Amino acid sequence: MLLFEEESSVKKIEEVIKSLQPGFAANGGEINFIKYECNVLYINFAGSYLGYPSDVKSTLKMVEREVRMAVPEVERVESL
Repeated sequence: MLLFEEESSVKKIEEVIKSLQPGFAANGGEINFIKYECNVLYINFAGSYLGYPSDVKSTLKMVEREVRMAVPEVERVESL
């Protein structure tokens, strides 16, 4: 069961990811929320982002920056 603070964080994270979706879609990609635990956000990329490690790395940094601006308690973002 999630604590209230974690539930609040998950809602904010989902809002950020939703706001990023149009940019990903415009480039033939997709970003998906997988889980949030122990202050680590797990996501995955689909579509045009598959198979390009350099794109994934730079995009992951951008996602982490956006998420941490909205949810400072997120320590890092991992791509699965």
